[in-house]
This record gives sequence, structure tokens and C-alpha cells, in this order.
Amino acid sequence: MNSIEIQKEINKTNYIDARVNKIECNYFADEVNISFDDEKEVNIIFTGCYDVNFKHIKEYAKEKPIKDYTIQQIPYFLQNIDVKEKDDYYTIKINMYPLYVDIQCKDISIF
Repeated sequence: MNSIEIQKEINKTNYIDARVNKIECNYFADEVNISFDDEKEVNIIFTGCYDVNFKHIKEYAKEKPIKDYTIQQIPYFLQNIDVKEKDDYYTIKINMYPLYVDIQCKDISIF
């Protein structure tokens, strides 16, 4: 699929304001998985990653370690997912304030 088709598929999930259940970076940053609920669990998996950048806003105080939060306490809600394509790679910008994620990868799966 091209980036326009992938963006349409992502937009169909009605992800805006969905609470992020988890975000995982696996296999030496080769794979990133974002999971959220849209009446059912949705996973977006980015594979063949070459650039993965997580930026957490420093001004947002973490009350305790995030690993100790319950699902209802997780403060990350998807605001925007933007998919572009350049030189056979997808470039993805994800806003889940107070966390921002930039990814460059070869493939994206949505299920």
C-alpha cells in the first residue's frame, strides 16, 4: 500500500482521542507496536524501522513510574498520526501528547 492508502486505513480506526494501551519498541528498534482501543483493540505495527525517536515533554510531570499505572491512568491519547512516503520508506509522526514519536520504516500493518 502507499502512504495515502495507509493513512486512510489508520483514519478509519477513529484513533483521535483514543487512549494508548501500550507502545513497544522491539528487536533492537526494528519493530514498533502501538495498541489502542476503538471499540476493540487496534494495533499498528511498524516494521523494518531505521529511525525511531521518542520525545516526552519534560514539563509533563510523571507522578510515578508509568509501568505502575493502570490502563485508566495512562495519560497518552492519540491526537494525530501522519504517514508520508519518501524514497521507499514511510515517515510517521505520532502525537500522543505528552509523548511524540517519529518513525521511519519499510512496512506498516494495521489490525
